[in-house]
Amino acid sequence: MRSRIVATIILSALLTSGSPQPVSAASRDVNASYRATLVALIDALQQQIAALQAELTARKKSIPTKTIQHDDVPYRMLRSYTIETSVSEVAIPNQTDEVFINRVLELTPLRYRPYLSDIEVFDGTARGSDAYVRGKKYSDGRFEWYFAVSDDFLKADVSNKVRDELIVHELGHIVSLSNALDPRVTHVCHEALADKESCPNPDSIYGQFVSAFWSTRMLDALSNHGDGFEVITLPTYSDWFVSRYASLHPAEDFAETFMVYVLGRGEEYDTDMTREKISFMDQFSTLRSVRQEILDSL
Repeated sequence: MRSRIVATIILSALLTSGSPQPVSAASRDVNASYRATLVALIDALQQQIAALQAELTARKKSIPTKTIQHDDVPYRMLRSYTIETSVSEVAIPNQTDEVFINRVLELTPLRYRPYLSDIEVFDGTARGSDAYVRGKKYSDGRFEWYFAVSDDFLKADVSNKVRDELIVHELGHIVSLSNALDPRVTHVCHEALADKESCPNPDSIYGQFVSAFWSTRMLDALSNHGDGFEVITLPTYSDWFVSRYASLHPAEDFAETFMVYVLGRGEEYDTDMTREKISFMDQFSTLRSVRQEILDSL
């Protein structure tokens, strides 16, 4: 921004100064001085333009498309883009991908940007999911996150509101699990949550969320009914969630609640319990800070 201001000031000086009219031989020295000043101003302006071009190039970097298939993912990968931590905007031949990826980068809080490794596009023919995040854990506790979106979702005529809701939901997974999972430490948890290598730290924000809002009965129901079961269908829990999707699993409950906490949506599920979940999230300074950072990017 400073370089743009300097360039504007220099250009304004050129436009407003005007060219002096020679009136006598005595004015030649004045004209020579004016020309020297003009040359210096033009040189400075060219330097500022070059600096602006370099800044734009660094900010918007072209990244190649690659195709990769992950053995642990049930979708066919179509395109994958590696994201460098220093890049806040990318240039991609596929304009649809570019718009979505740049929106993900725009909404991702800075503290999590270094861990966002790749953004991928998968074949959404099966319509099993619109998007997901996948974490790669290292022995030192570090995470790399892969953000994947369905090509069907990208091609669909969805509003910016729906797009942002999907992105913030997936960011909710990154926010909760980055803090909850550590491959250096093993915890014990209900089988409905995960295997023992992926049990959340009970002292983490996500661990506390599960403890506060998911009873053993609810977790047993998930285990007994299998994938796709919605706990919200049980009479006792009809007003327990911010959406039906949230009742599929504690991780989805956290991500959906986080999305509503950040964006303030989900009026049709505005109940005492959902408001309690929102209040739960708001007690953590980390979540308040993340929420504000995302809101500032909207």
